[in-house]
Amino acid sequence: MNKVNLAQGFKAFSDHRRPKVAGNINDFQIKLAKLKGAFHWHHHDDEDELFLVVAGRLRMGLRDRAVELDAGEFIIVPRAWNICPRRSPTNAMSCSSKELDAEQFRSRRQLSN
Repeated sequence: MNKVNLAQGFKAFSDHRRPKVAGNINDFQIKLAKLKGAFHWHHHDDEDELFLVVAGRLRMGLRDRAVELDAGEFIIVPRAWNICPRRSPTNAMSCSSKELDAEQFRSRRQLSN
């Protein structure tokens, strides 16, 4: 069991397009991401996703409105919701399910029904 220092984690990379896995908890990954600029409209069919802003500002576009998030704030996006994150330079954490193989996915899906 190791602690994770967020400031050091964010200093360890500069890529604004690829989140880095900082830890795992059950079937979920905690990811650190440096965000900058606009992203495309998308959704996740099978998972909810949490976005926690550590530094900067994140504008989460939803189909009917936008939610502005400042450092220290988070939003939970339910599965299948269309989102379009737009951001000024931002350091954020997200929590979403790990990549599962087909059998693991079916097993998890059966447990949740």
